[in-house]
Amino acid sequence: MSPHNTLARWFSLQCKRAKTLLLLIDAQALQTSNSRNRGVGRYSSALINGIHSVRPDWKIEIIENTSLEPIASEVRAKFPIRAFTPPLAGGPKLIANRELNEAYYADWICSQQADVYLCCSIFEHEAVVPSFTTIRPPRTSAILYDLIPLLFSEEYLRCPHDAEQYTHRFRQLCQMDTLLAISESTRNDFLALEVEKPPQVINIRGAISDDFTPTASAEKTRATLQRLGLPDDFILYVGGCDFRKNMPGAITAHGLLPEELQQRHNLVITCAFHGNNEKQYSDFIAQQGQTETVQLTGWVSKEDLQALYQSCRLFFFPSLYEGLGLPVLEALQSGAPVVCSNTSSLPEYGGRISFMADPESPSELAAALQQALSVPRTQFQEERLEFARQFSWQNTGERAAQVWEAQTPQRCPTSFRPRIAWVSPLPPVPTEIAQYSLELINELKTQFDIELVVDAAAPQVAPYIADDFVVITDAELSSRHAAAPFDLFVYHLGNHAYHDYMLPLLHRHRGVIVLHDFFLGGLFCSAIERGYWPISLEETLAHTGNRDLAELLASGNTSLEFIQHAVPLNQPLFEMSDSVIVHSRWAWQRVKSQADIPVSYFPRLHDPTSPPLSPAEQRQQLSIPENAFVIAALGVQRETSRIESLLQAVHQLPSNLRKECLVILCGADSAKLEHELAAQLAELQLTSKVHCLETTSAEVLSRYAVAADVCVQLQYPIRNEISPELLLALGQGACCLSSTNELPEGVSLTVRTPHHEVDDLRNLLIDLYNHPERAQQIRTNARHYVQTHHSRAQVIPQFSFTLSQTIVRRQQDDQPWLDRITEFVASTPSVLPENLAQSWADLRTEALAANVSQVNQLTMCQSSGKLTKRKISA
Repeated sequence: MSPHNTLARWFSLQCKRAKTLLLLIDAQALQTSNSRNRGVGRYSSALINGIHSVRPDWKIEIIENTSLEPIASEVRAKFPIRAFTPPLAGGPKLIANRELNEAYYADWICSQQADVYLCCSIFEHEAVVPSFTTIRPPRTSAILYDLIPLLFSEEYLRCPHDAEQYTHRFRQLCQMDTLLAISESTRNDFLALEVEKPPQVINIRGAISDDFTPTASAEKTRATLQRLGLPDDFILYVGGCDFRKNMPGAITAHGLLPEELQQRHNLVITCAFHGNNEKQYSDFIAQQGQTETVQLTGWVSKEDLQALYQSCRLFFFPSLYEGLGLPVLEALQSGAPVVCSNTSSLPEYGGRISFMADPESPSELAAALQQALSVPRTQFQEERLEFARQFSWQNTGERAAQVWEAQTPQRCPTSFRPRIAWVSPLPPVPTEIAQYSLELINELKTQFDIELVVDAAAPQVAPYIADDFVVITDAELSSRHAAAPFDLFVYHLGNHAYHDYMLPLLHRHRGVIVLHDFFLGGLFCSAIERGYWPISLEETLAHTGNRDLAELLASGNTSLEFIQHAVPLNQPLFEMSDSVIVHSRWAWQRVKSQADIPVSYFPRLHDPTSPPLSPAEQRQQLSIPENAFVIAALGVQRETSRIESLLQAVHQLPSNLRKECLVILCGADSAKLEHELAAQLAELQLTSKVHCLETTSAEVLSRYAVAADVCVQLQYPIRNEISPELLLALGQGACCLSSTNELPEGVSLTVRTPHHEVDDLRNLLIDLYNHPERAQQIRTNARHYVQTHHSRAQVIPQFSFTLSQTIVRRQQDDQPWLDRITEFVASTPSVLPENLAQSWADLRTEALAANVSQVNQLTMCQSSGKLTKRKISA
């Protein structure tokens, strides 16, 4: 046999094997007390059989939760059972242990190597529903019965616990690849919610068993009616005490019929009553004066129900909402005329051969009843039977099977873009980091799905930001992450109390730190004071290897101020992080020496616009004398900006230059600064030469940067970082004197801090005054440098690449799963089984191996198919 034929036969064999799907069905709906004997359980069982009847070559296996009632013997006899045991106890503890059980169950399902996973009912409180992380089965589906709790939330979700439970499960529903709706009405209800990134929703319809027929033994039927004490020609209502079944509406509508019709056609109500419901409805019937014309049978057997359908004059079903409405189909298939509601799925399953009315209008319902009673019972019976025959479980099973056969297997979460939790202060919080963070997310939002995480105690985020992004508080983050896991957490950390809320989050959710300040002593002091850091400052110092300082602080022999300036206190945060981003080479070198994680350096984003006005025009706008020699300091902070040294240098300038000088100090608290400098200004005779301007506005600072002859941007202690204000001034083409060594020669002039500040400042100011052409060259170099190295085109790709690579690395190391499981274990109130950690690790390994195997098999089959076709055609 030639190699070509061998390859072709191999490929044909692979394709045949691909058709024999392994369908793993989560049948806990056949076990729970809420569903196993009700409509959801009956639908699930019938659908399973329907799929099997149309795809007998498929391997269909059933998941049984060993902590619930066993699956019925007739199902066990027909299908193989895969037993799943939740790692933690069920019963009252099930909800408390929910997240851990669900994560474990997800890995268990992935390890089973099924082609399709089908959940028969997600909204089962006793059941365990899988919560998938980075891996999942190739195809995941769930049956969508209805959205009744959402549509009638005041009735069903009044209790906060019920609302939380439903919300959690609804999010799990939305994470499936496909939802199999039981009616077009249910499908449309879901689509109307406009869920972000919704699953595919397909209507597979429903059906009823063949047990319901129009013919019956007259003698048997008569015996049933006599046993139940029922008259001939009665109107049958089959519903329940649930308010949406509208039993009061049915009773009221019947009471609006002419008395002669009420007497001839009693209303027979058949349903199970619980508690004192039967008495309540008996009292209601008495109040309506219908005791003689309305009868309550209570619950009846399936055989009795069939007899009632076959013998009733008509079937009445004025339900407010039905996902499917099986009783309507049962009645039609039994040959009974039907009067039902004109809402939800009932027009689909009642068809044009039924009488319909508004369920909230008793008068319209009564009119429909009267119209139906005017038509002989047998007149349209054949049409009713023909309509009911359209609905079969084989048809429903075929629709479901075609959905999975048409799907491309999913190998990763369905999210189109990686989801990022962006933890940062934002405007109107008065910090430069907040504004910078906003600039970044506006650039990155097309590549990532970004949600903003802010301090619950901070001012409300500006409306123009909330309109573009989902904004959640630190208190909401964990539940949001549990419902729809983020791919990455990004923390913008600075040395200020604005950031202290981030420390508990970082402890629970590892992520990327964007380190705006290398020294974080102020942050830790605030976090400890507010209870955001679990240990004392002395313990934190000891943990970072500064035991001597810890002892000095404990004994009162050193101050907090000294500690904050002497010790970075950033090591604990690096231990909780995946990677670090810094904006200076100085910080990069130091973080690299401390942190055993990736450290990325790239310049800070700053894309300056061209100054709208020339320096002369800006001076005119700002009321600055045209011939003044303007020295500006932007973003002044008394403790670090070395203003006293600047004033000393100005005082030592030659008298002719000093006379022309105008010093403008722009900062956050000008009144306080002016008061603190008053004595020195008076002593140096500079009071009239110095103006303190209170502003942090980037627009205002930019205008003064353009108007100034020189911008003096000193900082001590020296961190060799380019401050935001220095970068702003450079971007506006200002001639800057700075203390950083981060800038290339010719972009700014360097002042040696702290011991040579006064001399260097004096000499440089004189030189620039005497050589304006040199100052102009520095201005040109500064603006060109910022445009070249700090532009969006340079910085954003680097930032995006770093985030993407971190996400990839986390997924390769299975870090999202490990983080999530660690959190679940830490927060679980129960005592964990002794071998859980090892067994779960083994299970996850199997799940990962299965995922890789399926990917390789799919790729191999596809590649071989292309190769085979190519060789055969050749």
